[in-house]
Amino acid sequence: MSASGRCSALVLFAIACFVFFSGCKDWEKPGFDFRPPTDSTPTGPDRTTRVGLIECFAKAHEDRDIEMFEACLHSDYQFWFAEDDLYDPCWDWTEWIAKDLDVLITGRMFNDEEVTDIRLDLVNLTVIDGAESAEDNFYPFLIPGDPPSTAYWGEFGVDIHVIEDTGEDRIDHWVDGRAHICLASDPANESLWTIWKIEDRGNEHRKATESSTWSEMKAMYRTGKICNGSPGG
Repeated sequence: MSASGRCSALVLFAIACFVFFSGCKDWEKPGFDFRPPTDSTPTGPDRTTRVGLIECFAKAHEDRDIEMFEACLHSDYQFWFAEDDLYDPCWDWTEWIAKDLDVLITGRMFNDEEVTDIRLDLVNLTVIDGAESAEDNFYPFLIPGDPPSTAYWGEFGVDIHVIEDTGEDRIDHWVDGRAHICLASDPANESLWTIWKIEDRGNEHRKATESSTWSEMKAMYRTGKICNGSPGG
């Protein structure tokens, strides 16, 4: 082949390559061993919304993630016992517990080798006239302080199921009641939401006849003994 012929062939080959590669998606080109990049943005719940916070709190129980559980709680968090559980010897005759003790108690439940499954379902029963989304179905109120901070609360249906396997028996612990859950911005990061207070409303609306209160379930992991007839202690 003459020099001019070889030159023409090279030009035609270059044009063919350009047309081939320009018509290919990146991951179809020879020498590329990858697929299109996926969106790396987390798809799970996050605490940037009030609804997302409630989802994070439930997921922390499902995943037995004590760090996520603790992150969901305000630095001034309080868990108030149901009326029937107030001033109980299980709780040293108190009305509520603070964040540190609740994290300790919940951590014991998460780390219990006999606990095979934990499920927490929280359903917001609050309906605000004119609410455009689930994010708006909370009542606003002011937390005293200087300056006061805006918080929100709602009434929730509480459904908790904890399964224990002792090796000989399966034990099902149920909570089927209601609670008032109060939300406030995270003092460490005001773009995130936290749970400021939980008020256990007991089981006056319960469907399951053998269910405990949320307070009683927490008592199960307080001291490791039965308290006042509750199913644990």
